[in-house]
Amino acid sequence: MEIEKLEKQYRKINNKLNGLKEFGDSIITYIRYKQKEIELKNTINQLLAPLLEANNPEFRQIANENYELLKNLNFQLKTRTLAGSVFGYYSSELQGNINQNGVVYCRTKKSNFPIINLFASFEFTSLYKGEVDCLGNIILRTAKLDGAFIKTIPSTFTGTIQKNGKDILVETNVCDNDFTLGGKIIIYEIVGNPFGKQNDKKDLFFSNKKKLEHILLQYRKEQKYSSKY
Repeated sequence: MEIEKLEKQYRKINNKLNGLKEFGDSIITYIRYKQKEIELKNTINQLLAPLLEANNPEFRQIANENYELLKNLNFQLKTRTLAGSVFGYYSSELQGNINQNGVVYCRTKKSNFPIINLFASFEFTSLYKGEVDCLGNIILRTAKLDGAFIKTIPSTFTGTIQKNGKDILVETNVCDNDFTLGGKIIIYEIVGNPFGKQNDKKDLFFSNKKKLEHILLQYRKEQKYSSKY
């Protein structure tokens, strides 16, 4: 049902985009709808990928090739931007992907609820655990907390994709002190380059991703008017 709802939203946005092209609306409006269309497509593909991995042999084969390319990668990440937080003291969940340029971008989606822990203002995430899928989508969740006498914000990390190519660990290396706004600053975005100088791996990964997205598109077209979809 969730995918069906997202598909309806996608078609609605797509129709609006076609209307904008016809009536020559502002480029800003067009870009806003286009970004929303891309976000919806990526969300739908992310939800459908496990289904096709399980039931579509061609999709599964290409997906496994991408997991092979990702496995055992070790890379450095850094905090790119910070954000103010009304309630939380640290980022407890980040989501993102491996962008077309080969760089990981992950942004905070959830922060902690300090009402549960009176000492949360002095804690920071020392280890994130999560998953990366065959399309490069990533989700990271706090797995371990450490404490400090002064509010600290993680600034550099080491990322490791495990030997199955799916599980990812991100360990905090260095923290910066936060003396502003009473500790109400948290991570907004972290970035890193998992492929490094291995351009052959990166190029093959994204070549495979295009094939996977094509299979996903065909599946979506087949299911579009199905009552069970």
